[in-house]
Amino acid sequence: MEKIIRELLYDLPLNQIPTSRWIANVAFFHMMMLAYNLVHWFKRLCLARSYANATVDTVRRDFFAVPGRLIRPSGRHVLQLPRAYPLQKEFLEAVRKLEKIRLPRS
Repeated sequence: MEKIIRELLYDLPLNQIPTSRWIANVAFFHMMMLAYNLVHWFKRLCLARSYANATVDTVRRDFFAVPGRLIRPSGRHVLQLPRAYPLQKEFLEAVRKLEKIRLPRS
């Protein structure tokens, strides 16, 4: 539990509540918890086992904050990764796994 609290305080801006209004702070807290849970589900479903204990900051740095360019050859959007991106194989594998996830229909 202490690791989760430390991640929320240091890797997500939970220690910087933006307002003095209670309802806004509750909404902010729930958004941070949603972001935290989304990152952890992404780790479980899409990343290699070596990232099982990775922090939110590590996942953000390695996979979400990748400098890329969105290009549009032949009218189709394509994300162009940097040539020297060391985790390109892992990134593409995560995208492949992410594309396979299907939500249940209601």
